[in-house]
Amino acid sequence: MKDLELKCYEEIAKKIHADGVETLAGGNPCTYTASLLVYLEEYLKTQSIESSIITALADDLLTEDQKCKDLLSELGDDRYGY
Repeated sequence: MKDLELKCYEEIAKKIHADGVETLAGGNPCTYTASLLVYLEEYLKTQSIESSIITALADDLLTEDQKCKDLLSELGDDRYGY
């Protein structure tokens, strides 16, 4: 894969991450958004491509999503804000 193509995937991942952060800032989990980033990361791995940027974005969103779910659960919201 050319560097330009990888950069495009990384830009898409950044946009997905930003959308997830926005959802979290609204007090809601972003499980589907985090899953999409993980899917993108796994797809690239099947192509024998690794991106530390995409991995970091996916890990960050998964961690923050879990924190949000834990907080909502502590507050008695078993539906995670939905």
